[in-house]
Amino acid sequence: MEISVYRILSGLLLLAIPLFIMYAYHVKGIARTLRSVCRMVIVLGLTGLFLKYIMAWNQAVVNILWVFLMAACTSASTISQARLKQKPYWIPVMSGMLSSLLLVGGIFLLFVLGMKNPFESRFFIPVMGLMLGGMMDTDVQALSVYYMGLRHHGHLFEYMRGNGATRAEALSYLLRRALERTTVPHVAQMSMQVLACSPVMMWGMLLAGMEVAEAVFFHLLVLVAIFAASMLSVVVAISVARHYALDEYEQIR
Repeated sequence: MEISVYRILSGLLLLAIPLFIMYAYHVKGIARTLRSVCRMVIVLGLTGLFLKYIMAWNQAVVNILWVFLMAACTSASTISQARLKQKPYWIPVMSGMLSSLLLVGGIFLLFVLGMKNPFESRFFIPVMGLMLGGMMDTDVQALSVYYMGLRHHGHLFEYMRGNGATRAEALSYLLRRALERTTVPHVAQMSMQVLACSPVMMWGMLLAGMEVAEAVFFHLLVLVAIFAASMLSVVVAISVARHYALDEYEQIR
């Protein structure tokens, strides 16, 4: 299958359908939709250009630097969506994501995929990218629940401290609550990937020519790896950021 410039332009013409519907029903946001599409095309175009040369070089150092850049951008976006301040929380969130990539990603590449060279561009960059994308939503939800609990349920924190709980024990309760609020939805989403949600990655692998059984099991193993990385990332990020949490609580109080 070859995708030429002509085919790309033909595909983009499909935008005429939603734009016409928005115009016909006087739905606001046509200009914003066009700006978003233009921004998406530019970002994907630049990303594709960089990846073309990175894949061609296939150098471990370059691949690691690219993943580090992706992790940095993902961390900043996670903090922004969780409505936290970038400066105090970027390092904790980045630490959580990098540690998860190092441990879970390393195990996945070395033992699950059996890669002799885990830094090979063809596998290293896509696997790390999938894990980062999967971790982001879980991290956003967990951080939001944890710090909102600290802001809006400070009386519970004080009650636990007043009854003899240490600072670490009181904060551990909030961490457990955040994990409970994010774990169950994540597991439910995994179980409904095929029935209720379209497994885009699996369809993409089938389009690329992979056998059905291989695509199904690879999709399953990637979901498990993302789940493990997400949980580890949340725990590490909040554990590293704990000394910020009490300062923030005291400021709000």
